[in-house]
Amino acid sequence: MLSKLTLLGLHKYSDGDIWSDLTFPEGINKETAIAEILRQCSEFCLLYPDMDYLKAAITAWGIKWYYTFEKWFKVINTEYEPLWNLDVHIDISDDATKGGNRSGTTGANTSINGSNTHQNAAYDSDEFKNAEKDIQANTSNSTGSSSETWSETDGNDHEEYRRGNQGVTKSQDMLMDELNVRTWNIYSHIADIFANEFCITLYM
Repeated sequence: MLSKLTLLGLHKYSDGDIWSDLTFPEGINKETAIAEILRQCSEFCLLYPDMDYLKAAITAWGIKWYYTFEKWFKVINTEYEPLWNLDVHIDISDDATKGGNRSGTTGANTSINGSNTHQNAAYDSDEFKNAEKDIQANTSNSTGSSSETWSETDGNDHEEYRRGNQGVTKSQDMLMDELNVRTWNIYSHIADIFANEFCITLYM
């Protein structure tokens, strides 16, 4: 009996339990997806008519296609201008650096020479004789040097945007392409994948 059950029959027989562990990415409504699968596949017989195995297989199918469904959802919800075929963002940085070195040397020499003589006369003579003599010599040297390195950078960062229609494709053609894209339905494609993997697509 179960071998002749259609998807709709097993759905009713299990009271919907065959879908209980099926998961979809955020943004994809599980009930809508199941309803579309049943709408497209309800009259088809199944490759796996055993109810317990079918439930496990449906759960594994959801995990297998999870990443693909997630990417589909993100792509069809991408924000863009349908009549633009140019959308470029460029960060530009213009930097100029200049610098140099400054150095110098300073020096001074100072020399002081002199002598002091003290004379005394003997008590029995009128001649003065040197009693003591001081000789003084001072020499000082000083040298200094300095060095300086300097640099400065002038920066000019700005952004550039290029957007719009660059004339390669007519706006009317892009508009028709946009309309065709909007007829692509994620729930229909999910149901198509399910039918290919679970159903014998022959009407009884």
